[in-house]
Amino acid sequence: MDPTLTLAQRMVSWIGAQLYLAPYEIPGAKHEPRIVAYGEHCRRGGTWRGTVEGWTPEAKRVSSATDEEAWCAKLQSAALVASWLPGDALPFSPRVSVAELYRDAVAASTWRAMGHRTTDRKTGVTTLHDPEPGDLMILARAGGDPTRGGSGHVRLCVSVDLDGDTYRGVGGNEKDRIVDAVHSLSDPDLRGWIRVG
Repeated sequence: MDPTLTLAQRMVSWIGAQLYLAPYEIPGAKHEPRIVAYGEHCRRGGTWRGTVEGWTPEAKRVSSATDEEAWCAKLQSAALVASWLPGDALPFSPRVSVAELYRDAVAASTWRAMGHRTTDRKTGVTTLHDPEPGDLMILARAGGDPTRGGSGHVRLCVSVDLDGDTYRGVGGNEKDRIVDAVHSLSDPDLRGWIRVG
């Protein structure tokens, strides 16, 4: 990984490579090894220390997976692990579910709800923020809301259009593969994003 790039830029690069490799779910008892491997660093509980051992003792290893399990959060977690360098701030920890990614982001102060605004204390100017390339877009899915502990979906933002209406996102577990597509920022399922920076 190029240490001159930001963590967000390295994650965009890594996810682009995975898109090129084009892993897809294999129906039946056989499983796509790359998809299964995306979850190998994911844990439940604990916090990731960013070392080879990686986790505080109370973290629980996730059992071996299949490619039929929801793996969108695992893909983004694998992007973090592959792109993270010592000294990078952790915007979230490698997790299995979108709700866990959300909880980590809230704890790390990297969560940005839709309509996120900041006001400059000196000038009083309020700015409405948009996601940036490398940020994780968090969506509700199948009637669940990950910001309330339910099911969700996550995509890595690759770009935002100039008028701020759409973003290009790469997500796993879409049509049984990794998909790169343009999505609306006014999607009612879009809850916000994790700022990776």
